[in-house]
Amino acid sequence: MNIVHIVQYDEKFNYINFFMTYYIEGYNHYFIFIPNKSINNEDLQKRLGYNSIYLDSLKKIPKLKKIILQADKIIVSGVFSVKIIYFLLPNSVMDKVYLHFWGGDYTQYKANRNFSTIIKKYFLKRLIYKCKCILNLVSGEYDLFYDVFKIQKDHFVASFPVNPKRDINYKELISNNNNDKVLIVVGNSATPSNCHHDVFKVLSRFNNNFEVHCPLAYGENTYLENVINEGKYFFKDNFFPQTSMLSYEDYIKFLSSCRIGIFGNNRQQGMGNITLMLRLGKKVYMRSDTPMWNRYRDMGVSVYDIEELKQKSWEQILYFDENIKNKNIEILTVANFIEKAKNEWTQILQN
Repeated sequence: MNIVHIVQYDEKFNYINFFMTYYIEGYNHYFIFIPNKSINNEDLQKRLGYNSIYLDSLKKIPKLKKIILQADKIIVSGVFSVKIIYFLLPNSVMDKVYLHFWGGDYTQYKANRNFSTIIKKYFLKRLIYKCKCILNLVSGEYDLFYDVFKIQKDHFVASFPVNPKRDINYKELISNNNNDKVLIVVGNSATPSNCHHDVFKVLSRFNNNFEVHCPLAYGENTYLENVINEGKYFFKDNFFPQTSMLSYEDYIKFLSSCRIGIFGNNRQQGMGNITLMLRLGKKVYMRSDTPMWNRYRDMGVSVYDIEELKQKSWEQILYFDENIKNKNIEILTVANFIEKAKNEWTQILQN
């Protein structure tokens, strides 16, 4: 079976390793990566391998048409570049296309009503009408998708593929975490959907000695500046913006040094960070009105409503029952997460 993957490229993820580890026998995979920022194409091509291409120019589209026409299934993961996808996929293959939405690639059309967004939404709706089905990262998200486009489609849940080649000793990180300071992670990126201001305002009611750390390595520059200014205003020298991308290993070490994570994201976003925090035995607060909340609860994972920060004492906010912590760690082991992703993707590829 020939599977063509058209993927929004992001250096934080490793989409290829998952499929080339678990779905080799009986499959021929070809990966087309769409850029979302300037990357050295030559270096990237060496990392991606022979069966992939970095689509940094529309001039490459004609060369890809033969591969696309021979595909049995076409998975578009991260539906951000509507123009490229629209011109890349002829009508004759649309009944083989699975549009895999990440969250921000469809919620942007609910919030923005400028001319450019209206045009993009028009062409995206045409793709949705013609495609085979819709894939979402978490259960319950399709209802939000439908609110934006008002189009009924067959839909499935497919997690973002887990990288099986990363070898991290989580148990060692948990056991070595003896940080007496209270470090708090707020959000996952410099995007408005993180709602940093709301979290800062709630935390500012506490006079305790704690540090606020904000991962802001990617997102929107104007919003990033606003977050930094507000963070310094509320927390002075106890505010630490993280504006450069760390290696995966260093980032996990950083998260392991933190006490709690607060994710005020108003949509499905930052699940990689949330899962890592929980896997490291940290207490996580998040909004209960997003699909992510139900995703973790359905798995048996204990997460806490961000509204509790407005009501409870500092001691109550920090307290985390050891049995609950260990249960979260057990549920979210890498092996369990990979098995869950495999079950979801097997249904997509074999159905």
